[in-house]
Amino acid sequence: MVSITEEAKQYLDSMIGLGLHGRYARVSIEGGGCSGYQYKWDLVDDDTNCTLFDDILVVDNLADSFIEGCEIHWVEEFGGSSLIVRNPNVIASCGCGESFAV
Repeated sequence: MVSITEEAKQYLDSMIGLGLHGRYARVSIEGGGCSGYQYKWDLVDDDTNCTLFDDILVVDNLADSFIEGCEIHWVEEFGGSSLIVRNPNVIASCGCGESFAV
């Protein structure tokens, strides 16, 4: 199960509402970065081969085991704004927070 904070839902909904491309926000995992894996965000129309959460976020089936139990949060700070994945499965991450190991 993945939980999405209200702030993250509002942000994702606003991105989908721009009509750029996609009915859902999708998070997937790809290899890379200092620690081995990175989150990849995009907008998609199809939820095939994905798990749907809160009618707004789809998680690629290959990423399910990596982000089980995560909380998706939107943070606005002086230095920038971003989606944060609070992942209890992470055993290490790089200094900049862009990649992780499980």
